[in-house]
Amino acid sequence: ADFSVRQEKQIIRVEFSGRHVGTLIGRHGNTLDAIQFITSLAVNRGDGQYMRIYMDAQNYRKRREMALEKLAHKMARRAVSTGRRVVLEPMNPNERRIIHTALQNHEEVNTGSIGEGQHRRVVISLKR
Repeated sequence: ADFSVRQEKQIIRVEFSGRHVGTLIGRHGNTLDAIQFITSLAVNRGDGQYMRIYMDAQNYRKRREMALEKLAHKMARRAVSTGRRVVLEPMNPNERRIIHTALQNHEEVNTGSIGEGQHRRVVISLKR
């Protein structure tokens, strides 16, 4: 893969591109998240200024955000139509935040989270 790096104040942005970036992304972005985390640890290891590391591969993060927002609204419709709560698959904190934010102003449903660690899930339920 090819990559470009640019710095914006306290953020270092790394963008990957190429034919096989899917390998860098991994399932639901898990590999990309892991690479970003390890890079952040290495960059911020010293006593210097903290730098936030942001890595993306062919705009994956924006596409994933849009897919999660679409999923949130679809599952909200399901909760309303069935009258039952909907429990989503386990997600990382950033993905859960996207779901919560997408539905925060919804008139008919609330969101919450259940579970611990890697098994934490968003629950969409009807407002009482």
